[in-house]
Amino acid sequence: MERVLGVLLRNAMVHGSALDVAVTLGCAAELSLYPEDAVLEQCTTTVRAAGKTALVGAVWAVRHRCAKAGIRRRRFVMEP
Repeated sequence: MERVLGVLLRNAMVHGSALDVAVTLGCAAELSLYPEDAVLEQCTTTVRAAGKTALVGAVWAVRHRCAKAGIRRRRFVMEP
């Protein structure tokens, strides 16, 4: 599952699709899986560049949920 999420997130970032970024992060968060903090920053930048303010809020909600998970959080890697 982690690999699939990494591939989906990479594709969303490559295509600059703010909606796909937010949906992928949200789905991953429901599974208690989160990308690295640097990748979350890239996601925020991608979504902001698209001008999708509501989706920036969704990315920040995932970031908050990741912080709340603490040491129990599991990470996935964005495929190169």
